[in-house]
Amino acid sequence: MIRLLIVDDELATIRIIKKTINFEKYDIEVIGEAYNGDEAMSYINSVNPPEIVITDMNMPVMDGVSLMRYLQENEKNVQIIVVSGYFDYSYTHAAIRANVHDYILKPIDPKALEKALSECCQKVIWSRQISIRNSDEGTKLEVKIYQIILKQTNEILKMIRYGNHIECDRCLDELYERLKHENINEDSGRAVHRVMLASIQRYLAENDMDVIKADESEQAQVHSCKDAISLIRQTAHAIIDKIEAEKSDRKRSLDEVLAYLNEHYMENIRLETIADQFHYNKEYLTTVFKKKYGLNIGEYVVKLKIEDAKRQLRYTTKNMDEIMLTLGYSDVSYFYRQFKKVEGISPGQYRKNMLSL
Repeated sequence: MIRLLIVDDELATIRIIKKTINFEKYDIEVIGEAYNGDEAMSYINSVNPPEIVITDMNMPVMDGVSLMRYLQENEKNVQIIVVSGYFDYSYTHAAIRANVHDYILKPIDPKALEKALSECCQKVIWSRQISIRNSDEGTKLEVKIYQIILKQTNEILKMIRYGNHIECDRCLDELYERLKHENINEDSGRAVHRVMLASIQRYLAENDMDVIKADESEQAQVHSCKDAISLIRQTAHAIIDKIEAEKSDRKRSLDEVLAYLNEHYMENIRLETIADQFHYNKEYLTTVFKKKYGLNIGEYVVKLKIEDAKRQLRYTTKNMDEIMLTLGYSDVSYFYRQFKKVEGISPGQYRKNMLSL
């Protein structure tokens, strides 16, 4: 997909742009929204930067002029569309110097914006094709063919995400039939493979997965579109198998985390220690644990402690200090607050209620 960034300090303008344009029609992905040029920089200097930027000119912190100057001085290959409430000489001069594709005044004319975006998309596609031609001389694809391949590859990536081998194969077969229908030259197989592999590699990089490196010996065996589809099929199936295996490992690992908490909740458990022990990123562990069990790790441990406290209050004669120490608490007031937060009453009241039954 073609990556688009919207830069404007007016939230209303961003919403209008997003409602005005059918991004799917142009195979556009809005990768982010920035409220000034400084915020836009994090997207522009990322691993997968925008290929088109729609920007306002008059913004706080870093305005559109400074943003365009940065893009120009650092030779960023980005198509720029200015959407501004001002027709100012300094702004238009800066836009001309930065080779801006179009300068659209607010209120936005939807047709003008859509026309500018459509033209920028064509430029991006041509730019990508030049890259392919340079890496594989003598190979070229028509813009229409290129768009067909990119759109169908996005469908294939959806099936990879879903872990669906059958639908992935169906998408690949459908692509091959469409290419035959367009009378694509079979000698273009290597270019087809490069375009599809590049899209898959971008998807893997965006999702923090190991990027598949192009195997030169395998690519040398690609002599036709049929060969290209066959090789991508192998790649897609390998990725699906890897993703599903990792899902299974994560599920098993989460169950192990849960079992560990059930056994050691009375100890001084630290999230960092658990994450290291079970080979998780701390933030990721917090997210997936809560998604699966409905509570974060801290909340789950407190729940276990309070359930144990309730059992001891009901079935033993231990005093509060003794119970508190068995659960790993050293501050009695903190223990009381935790108990009351969960049960709505103090430990003493809970014991009294249970004894009266």
